[in-house]
Amino acid sequence: KKTPLSFQPADKALSAKVTVSEPGAWVLYLSQDFGLRSRTPQGMKPGGRQENPTATEVVRSYRSAIAYAGDSQFAQKPLGLPFELSGLRHGVHLELTLTRDGKPLPGVPVTVFAGGRESDAGTTDSAGRVVWDASSVGKGQVLFAVDWTDKPAGGSYDRGLWSTSLSIQL
Repeated sequence: KKTPLSFQPADKALSAKVTVSEPGAWVLYLSQDFGLRSRTPQGMKPGGRQENPTATEVVRSYRSAIAYAGDSQFAQKPLGLPFELSGLRHGVHLELTLTRDGKPLPGVPVTVFAGGRESDAGTTDSAGRVVWDASSVGKGQVLFAVDWTDKPAGGSYDRGLWSTSLSIQL
């Protein structure tokens, strides 16, 4: 079931408290679709070329962030977000899958932040997958992140800025 969160200002960010009150896996996610924004002589404006005929560029921006909590064993199916990382755990190996609109996205680099270090987790294969070996990290929080740009031919925008992250506890 979905539980909406109430956010409060906290320094330079927003904060929401979540109490895991039921046994089982909990998935926390953020989905922000900024839609179309146009670069015009007057600056960035909401909407595409239809609303902004003087636009020199139309950008579509979307980001998501997913975290597992509770009794999660990190064996989750994609949530169905427009752009997301999902994964399965196989012992010390984590199999991540990157999807855009539910379809695997090949050839995209995935970054991992673990043990206080940033490194390359790999590049997605033809099925949108990366397999990462967690044995060198041991226990702790791990964050996977992807930033990807597309330039669709004949689409409603000139450039897409896509971002997603996946946080898990080893």
